[in-house]
Amino acid sequence: MKLQKLIIENIASIEKACIDFEYGPLGEDSIFLICGPTGAGKSTLLDAVCLALYNTTPRLKQAANERYLDENDSFSGTGEVSIDDSRMLMRRDSVSAQV
Repeated sequence: MKLQKLIIENIASIEKACIDFEYGPLGEDSIFLICGPTGAGKSTLLDAVCLALYNTTPRLKQAANERYLDENDSFSGTGEVSIDDSRMLMRRDSVSAQV
């Protein structure tokens, strides 16, 4: 499998981003490195790829099954949302997200 394009909207701290893996430096080589300082978005980028392909992320699956109060009841309809729910990756104060 080869990634072609990744479009991210409202995932974690990324409001909007488009990464084209077929053109420019990413398209010139078959391998590339994802690097940067703490908080640069490396894990968020990998979460976005996993969400696009599988609608879940390994990082969420490994999280403890904690539950948080959904004060607006906007996620679950039950008043609680689980930490391993992929909607927990949605950018704060956004009403929709997609990858």
